[in-house]
Formats: sequence, structure tokens, C-alpha cells
Amino acid sequence: MVTIDADRCIGCFRCVEDCIVKVLQRGEKRPFIAPGNEKYCIGCQHCLAVCPAGAVSVDGVTPEMTAPVGQGASPEAMLESLRRRRSIRRFKQQEVDGATLEKLIDALRYAPTGCNDHRLRFAVVRTRTEMDEFRALNRKQLNFLLRSGLLKLFYPKISRYLDDLDRDLVFRGAPHMIVALTPKNAPCAAVDPVIALAQFELYAQSLGIGCCWCGFAFYAIRFSRAMKKLLAVPRDYRIGYVLLFGYPDVSYCRTTLPRKVKVTK
Repeated sequence: MVTIDADRCIGCFRCVEDCIVKVLQRGEKRPFIAPGNEKYCIGCQHCLAVCPAGAVSVDGVTPEMTAPVGQGASPEAMLESLRRRRSIRRFKQQEVDGATLEKLIDALRYAPTGCNDHRLRFAVVRTRTEMDEFRALNRKQLNFLLRSGLLKLFYPKISRYLDDLDRDLVFRGAPHMIVALTPKNAPCAAVDPVIALAQFELYAQSLGIGCCWCGFAFYAIRFSRAMKKLLAVPRDYRIGYVLLFGYPDVSYCRTTLPRKVKVTK
């Protein structure tokens, strides 16, 4: 998977020092891969990224296909983004255009995963018409749970939300939804989807798009075969988490001031 251009390599061995699985080893003049070590490569591309001479390629990805590392956002700009992030529960009817959706989806490739296990999948509901199918299924689901008494049994505090079942309690009128799907046997199946969707949300915010972390939708889909069928969830995958998104129909004038976090030591 890893190839080293001997004409470009300057023998700095930075790639060897940064190889977490020790596939690359130090040679007399340049790095090399010991026979049989290729199978241990996890394809993280750290060797490619750290090489100052652009001598390393990984699995067909060459330095020319990547971008140089820039300065990035300032600490102040990053903190401002975190401060003004809000959960959006009021969305405009307008759908996000296809080009912007593709930007958001493409950015998901940069999300880190445990053990570099990049088997996450994402189901993206791209139109309001598609979202309406989920809303209709959810109304049937809520009606059944309400009539059977199961809803109040498992969620006793939910009764105050059920005065009007025609109101879109779960999907909040959102025009879009993204569902992270994780392999059941992934080493970090519980956290990988959350990390990916957190990065999705921050990038969406920079594009003027609001998101809502939706626990109601997570459980509604998790226990609905019909919804999982609509999302084409493979049998060996499970629902990781759900984000609703679209253009906000609300604007906030200032940040909030949450309580300071508790640090145990």
C-alpha cells in the first residue's frame, strides 16, 4: 500500500517516526517496508502527510492529490463557532441545494475513527418529500405506542408533548436528515458516528445551515423496520446517531453562558 519515491526521498525518516503500526522501518539511506509488514498498514496516510519532500504515496493516493496544510482558523474564530452553535428546531421550507449537500457529504471523509476503521456509512435524506415519508411512518408509530400505553410506560414525561400528534414532534419540520450507520463489530462503534456528525455540524454551520441532534429520531428509527428499510441500513450495521438539518428559521442575537464544566482532578 505504501510506496516511496527514491528520487524524492531525503532520508529524514519522519514517516518512520510517525508510523503508529511500525510498517515503515529505518534503512541505511531511506525508509523501507520489511517483507510481510504490508498487512499491518491501516491506511492512515500519516506517512504521506508528514513527508516534507512529497516522496510517499499510500494506496494510490499521491502527494499531488492532496492539499498543503494551511494556517487554519484562528483560536478566536474556532471558539466563536463553538459559542454560537445552537440546536435548531425551527427550519425554513427551503431545501439545501445539491452542490452544498455534496460538500457536506464529502467532508465526512476527514472524520477520525477508532483504529482508523473507516467503515462508517451515512444515509442522507435529500428532499422534503423523502422526509415526509419518515414523518408519516412516525405518526403511525406514535399512535400505536400511545394506544398501547407503551409510550407513557417507557417515557412517562413525554405526555405533555402529545397534545397534538399532527405536530412534527420528532423531525421538527426539518427538510433533511443525516443518519450515521456504524458496523456492529467496529472497535469504537459508540463514538465514531458522533465524532463524524459533530464535524458535519460545525462545517454545516459555516455554510449557514443549522442542525439538531435528535434523540427522538434516533430511537424512532432504531425501533422501526420500515424506517431502516427506507434508509437501506445493512444487516450488519446499526444506527449510530441522527442529525436533522436545514436552513434555520430562527436567528440568535447572542451566545449563551453555560455553567463551567466540572473537572475531577
